[in-house]
Parts: sequence; C-alpha cells; structure tokens
Amino acid sequence: MLFLKMYDPKSRMICYAGHVYVPISYRVEELIPIMNERAGFRSDTDLIMFEEVKPNLVERIENYELPLDKALDELMDGDIIIFQKDDPENEECDLPTAKDYFRDLYYRVEVVFCDKTTPSNSTLPLYRSDLRMLLSCVTVGTCTTE
Repeated sequence: MLFLKMYDPKSRMICYAGHVYVPISYRVEELIPIMNERAGFRSDTDLIMFEEVKPNLVERIENYELPLDKALDELMDGDIIIFQKDDPENEECDLPTAKDYFRDLYYRVEVVFCDKTTPSNSTLPLYRSDLRMLLSCVTVGTCTTE
C-alpha cells in the first residue's frame, strides 16, 4: 500500500490524494495515470515524484522505469509518494518543489512581535523559515520566540 500526496507550488499546499494497493514489481511510471486521475490532471500530464522517507527528508525519484522496490529507498507498506506537475512555471514560485516545501516546513519558526512596555498590547505572530531574519530580530532584542 502506498499513500499519495499532491504538492501544488502555486498555493504551497500538500493535499492527500488517496492510497493505492500495487505489487512491488509495479513500475513507477505505471502510477502516473492513477496520480493524474486523482489530481484531476489530464492523463498525459508529466509529473515529478518524490519519496517521503521521513517528515524532514524527501528524495526525488529519478528513474520512473524501475520497479517500486528498486526506485524507492526502503520500500515498506505505507510508504508515501508525493507528486506534482512538471511545469516550467513552478520555478517562479517561492517553493517550486515538494522538497523545497518540506525544507521550509522543517525550518519554519513562529516569531512573535510585541511591545514589552505595554502589557495589554496584542502580539503579531509572523511565520518565517528564514533563519537570518530570526537572528537579526533576536540581536535587536525586540521580539521573543515561542
């Protein structure tokens, strides 16, 4: 059993696309029509695929002609494959690939801005994955992290 997730770089969202029961001898390319149907894409849409090895490690699947047991790192029941459209416009997006999305998610921090001299002042949370911004904020001393 494989779980399928679809990544949309334009909206920066991962969506669950169901699961499939396939034998380990199934070639990766044989999953493409299933994925296109689940995503609502045309059947001839080119896809980029990734294996979610663990929550902070996503590896691109390079050879779609290989069977699943050779293409995936350690094939197990319940493995997760993430796919996205192979679209040149994706390069213009902030997070063009699923790998970029998961890297951003892993390093994302919440920075809370508040005025410490006014106890009743509301806070302004800001979610960033740019660690340089966080370090410059802490150096100035005008924010706290939670």
